Amino acid sequence: MTFTATVSAVAPGAGTPTGTVTFRNNGASLGSGTLSGGVATITVSSLTVASHTITSTYNGDTNFNTNTGTMTGNPQVVNKASTTTTITSTTPSPYTHGTALRVNFTVVAVAPGVGTPTGTVTVTASTGQTYTASVATGHCNVTIPSAGNITLTASYPGDTHFFSSTSVPYNQIVN
Repeated sequence: MTFTATVSAVAPGAGTPTGTVTFRNNGASLGSGTLSGGVATITVSSLTVASHTITSTYNGDTNFNTNTGTMTGNPQVVNKASTTTTITSTTPSPYTHGTALRVNFTVVAVAPGVGTPTGTVTVTASTGQTYTASVATGHCNVTIPSAGNITLTASYPGDTHFFSSTSVPYNQIVN
């Protein structure tokens, strides 16, 4: 998230303020930006899912006094990001039942969301087996006990920063 502060002289004053602006989230410093043409910006990726009151403080220079302002649009609300879950297999089809079938999955944030989802993914076979693995691992081994066409899906339950998602079904032929 990028925050921008514009600092300008108040009449009858004139000129362009120089120096820095400190941005704060509920009083805690987010960092400072250097004024260029009266505008300072910072980009922050550390805000949690919640409502945030952002303020900016112009730190003054030899010609202008300090001043604190509240950002337009306060409070700033950070919501969970949507995710996309995909599933594939690295085992050629048809696969022989009773042996390990390696299933790969990915969970990614959907733009404009950023970051890396955490937690687990549950892979479910249409034959009833379920397997759980870490999102970070990216794969699990599935053993299907009978022949036929099966469907595999990967489900991500979400975490504190990301919403849940389920993959499009993946079809696998089992001999």
